[in-house]
Amino acid sequence: MTQFNNILAAVGEFPQDDDVLARAAEIALMHDASLTVLNVIEFPEDLELTQSDVVRLQQEVRREARKTINAAIERAAPGINKTDVHVEIGSSAAALTKHCENFAPDLIVVRAHQRESILTKLIGSTSDRVIRGATAPVLVVKRPVKNNYQRALFATDGREGGADALNFLADLLPDAALHLMQVVTILPPLKQSLISTGIGQPAIEAHQGALIRNAKENLRTLANKLHGRVVTTRVAAGGPGTALTNATRSPKTDLIVVGPGRAGLLRRALIGSVTQKVIRDAACDVLVWRPWKGEE
Repeated sequence: MTQFNNILAAVGEFPQDDDVLARAAEIALMHDASLTVLNVIEFPEDLELTQSDVVRLQQEVRREARKTINAAIERAAPGINKTDVHVEIGSSAAALTKHCENFAPDLIVVRAHQRESILTKLIGSTSDRVIRGATAPVLVVKRPVKNNYQRALFATDGREGGADALNFLADLLPDAALHLMQVVTILPPLKQSLISTGIGQPAIEAHQGALIRNAKENLRTLANKLHGRVVTTRVAAGGPGTALTNATRSPKTDLIVVGPGRAGLLRRALIGSVTQKVIRDAACDVLVWRPWKGEE
């Protein structure tokens, strides 16, 4: 069973990040874990100031940031009492990654960033870079917090490691209903080859039928591991990104869990990975699970 001792909330702006604190505090309280709040300030390097003035200015920035964070904690997470606030100067993604390496949080909570610049498409937003570099699962908060998580959608592609991710989710949200979903897809090159060689539609349907049967068996196996939990399953056909984001539009679903994805930089820049599409287009919060160091 997963032990949750430290939940890390990465914040930057308020009141925009009130919901990040609220979700992080919800999970910390659920597991009697400590809440660490990290604010990384990207300080301009081109200020024409003396070194002593820069030091004093950074001290004042840290002081004001701590004051703002403490006020936000009282506002968004009033029930939390085990908190540790860190304010650092530097690059957000790099500082957060370094902090995670030093303090090993069990979960990182961040806000979704929706910037669509060319640079963001190439290297990703701060959230994207945190997910790629993180050594712990990352919870991306996308919508206002109204209630505790009630129903989580767990997406699996049938590959090895799904059971570990599902166990993590089940331990993280012990009271939530779980819905397991697997999307089966016939790769376009294979489909085109079946058509062009004259094998035709019957072979395509037979192949899809086999994929669906295997997916149902995989979901049944995963569900049977969760004794005493409310678990439902579903197999869908089509593009994984579209099928999963459509599934998040159910009013009953307030969290979707996906893997970190394996797409390279060029592919992400051109068409985007399934995980990036889900983070961008999902109508609910997104938990990106990944194994800790030494388990990959």
